[in-house]
Amino acid sequence: MKKINSSIFLVIIISIIVGFLSGILGWLVLGVNILNLPFLSQYNFSNAGNNNNNNRQIVIDQPRSVIVQQDLQLVQLQNNLLPAMVNIYNADNTVGEPYLPSQILGQGFVLTADGWIVTTGDAIKDLKAKYKVVGYQGKEYDFGNFVQDKATGLIFGKINANNLTVANIGSTKDIQVGQTVALISQRDRLNLEHISKIGYSYASSADIPQSSETMNKKIFLDTDLDQSYNGAVVASLKGQILGIEAGNGIILTDYFSNIVNSVLSNTKISRAELGVTYIDLAQVEGMNLVGDKGALLTVDPDKASTVSGKLKKGDIIKKVNDTELNDYISLSEVINIYHPGDKVELQFLRDGKAQSVNVVLN
Repeated sequence: MKKINSSIFLVIIISIIVGFLSGILGWLVLGVNILNLPFLSQYNFSNAGNNNNNNRQIVIDQPRSVIVQQDLQLVQLQNNLLPAMVNIYNADNTVGEPYLPSQILGQGFVLTADGWIVTTGDAIKDLKAKYKVVGYQGKEYDFGNFVQDKATGLIFGKINANNLTVANIGSTKDIQVGQTVALISQRDRLNLEHISKIGYSYASSADIPQSSETMNKKIFLDTDLDQSYNGAVVASLKGQILGIEAGNGIILTDYFSNIVNSVLSNTKISRAELGVTYIDLAQVEGMNLVGDKGALLTVDPDKASTVSGKLKKGDIIKKVNDTELNDYISLSEVINIYHPGDKVELQFLRDGKAQSVNVVLN
């Protein structure tokens, strides 16, 4: 009798243990989505402690996967873009002497496999001087045959090389404030940054009027960049270059990508010109009584301008053909789309009255 009771007692104990373990397993399998455990599924912050927060859907989906993907993107950036970066030095070093970081005049990136390089006017201040470029794996080249783009201040130069790693140039039409980008410089330095501003930087009121032939709108990052970043590039996490650092701001690739073919085929730059000086009303505060957007002409156009006698000081250009001037596109940016000889219609306000004129761009 005692032996039978002991067996029954043992069966009961085993059943309790098995039931307990089954309950834990069931909780793990079925309860994950109910509890929204991070790293196991999605964690929805809109459900966390506030039942009245139904319109706010902030979800982290598989955080571990996101981190791994970002790490892979950084590795791809290093593999694709660092070999396309170059350092620029004066050509007065004694043969065999090392170049020091303090001697770097600036950086640049490889535009073509046969040796065209893009850099800034801050690095190449004298177009007639001799320079050296140090590229991938420390290879050294003579740097010359410079072509200067006055609209952006960028310099195109040539080295004698073949089969170089070429940078992938992207478009900046969809960039946004807050976007994460990669800042790449000196062939071995890569930082993740965020875009803090897309616009202008005015040191004084004298900087506000600008020429229709200059491209002054830039990308600005959260981090202030010193001279060691001169000529560094900003790239999307997909590996496309969005701009090149010059004067503590990044010149957008859309401002020079359309002149590349002209540089490569003719070693000169040809841009459309309107010939006016204006204030971008959409980017300047305190002028809402004048207008909320458009290009306000600050002086009468020069006699050499294509609009001489057609526009005057105080006119506000509102549209070029069907493109409206606003927060996202300035007069200079619109003119940059066209070529010399193109005919455009300018719609403008004069004393509050709408008018239009057709002109041929120089």
